[in-house]
Amino acid sequence: MTISFNGTDMDFPSPISLAQLLADLGLFDQPGVAVAQNQQLIRRADWISTIVHDGDELEVLHATAGG
Repeated sequence: MTISFNGTDMDFPSPISLAQLLADLGLFDQPGVAVAQNQQLIRRADWISTIVHDGDELEVLHATAGG
């Protein structure tokens, strides 16, 4: 399946959970990560139960500290 990940098309096996996709990308355990699927914010507690579908748009943001 093909998804849009931060504006870039990427291929992943189907079906895949959001948690597994983020783990494959090395993002699952990183603090300060927020994810929106099709412009809907997904709570971290729901990553395991959220399934990513062909054509979905994912936006991943990293919180940074600074002034």
